[in-house]
This record gives sequence, structure tokens and C-alpha cells, in this order.
Amino acid sequence: MLGCFRRWVGRPLDPKVIQEKKLKTMKKKAQKKLAVLRKLYRRQSNKRKHALQFHLFDFAEFIDIYTSQRNQIKRIPLEECIEGLQRVIGDMKRLEITMKKHKLGIFPWMAQSWNNYWSNRAYDREEARRIREENRRMDSIPFRP
Repeated sequence: MLGCFRRWVGRPLDPKVIQEKKLKTMKKKAQKKLAVLRKLYRRQSNKRKHALQFHLFDFAEFIDIYTSQRNQIKRIPLEECIEGLQRVIGDMKRLEITMKKHKLGIFPWMAQSWNNYWSNRAYDREEARRIREENRRMDSIPFRP
């Protein structure tokens, strides 16, 4: 209750301040996603690295363009900066998915464990249930009429 009240009272009333906060959070999201992409980039094959380095460079440039202070001097609207960052984050998510899939294709054992995840999970759960049931039977008091 107190947290909701604090959140309601602490909100800035000026829409420009709200947009600036949103731009800051979008910038943090984009930078985190770029860090993830860079880690995945290091694990790619050399053939793919050449093509991927341009994507990473473009993403870094776009993040810099949309979040730099020069945009406020040039009077680029904050809405356009936020929309541009959202587009960049969406593109980064798609590239991350393709990089993960390709990484799985490189390591067959990872692909195998990825494909069998649900069946392995079901087997492990069934095994845990069986062990729990055996322990319950051993711990329970035997019925005597």
C-alpha cells in the first residue's frame, strides 16, 4: 500500500520528464542487450564473425545516435528516439535468437540437450516423484488392525 502511494506521489507530472526517464531505461535495456550480443559474438565461428561484426557496430551506432545529448540540441523529438531504440532492441532480440540457434548448431551435444529438454525434464520429475513416494512409504507408520 505504501509502495503504491510512494509511486503515485513520486511520479513527475511533466510529460517531458516522463519521456526522458523512459529514454534512460530504454538505453539501459539496449546496452544490456548489446553486451549479451557481444558475448554471443565471441562464441561464433570465424565465418560468421565477419558478417556479425557489422551488425554489432550498427547497433552500437544507433544506440549512440538515439541517446546522445546532441539529439536534444538538434531538437529531435524524444518520441522518435524512444521508437528508434525500441526498433533497435527488437532487431537485437532477433539477432540474439539466430546467434543462439547457430551456436546450438555448432555444438551437437548442446542441440541434443536442447531438443530433449522437455523429455529429460519429465523423466527427472517422474524419478523424483517415485523416490518421494518410496520415502513416504518407508517413513509412514505401518497399519496394524
